[in-house]
Amino acid sequence: MSEINKRELAIIGGGPAGLTAGIYAARASMDTVLLERGTPGGLVIVTDFIENYPGFSEGVSGPELMEQMEKQARRFGLDILSANVAGIDILDKEFLIRTGQGEIITEAIIVA
Repeated sequence: MSEINKRELAIIGGGPAGLTAGIYAARASMDTVLLERGTPGGLVIVTDFIENYPGFSEGVSGPELMEQMEKQARRFGLDILSANVAGIDILDKEFLIRTGQGEIITEAIIVA
């Protein structure tokens, strides 16, 4: 991503909240990018066992839950980029997100 990339929505953070926001945005046909500096899943990816997440009556491992969430988000077309956000500038009616891989101009940002 060496040139400026224009998106409707950028989500910063690829944990459960970011992936959930990405799923909803992608299902709504929004041109969305999710930026995560590491592996999608956030801290949940290193959690051995989760017993309080709805829909898993017997519990689920953190990595398994995050793998399923990422798979679902990608199925709806969410673009997930491994990038560290270096800064955000406010333009007239848009935002400029600076990353190590380039810049993104977006109409809205969700920080998750």
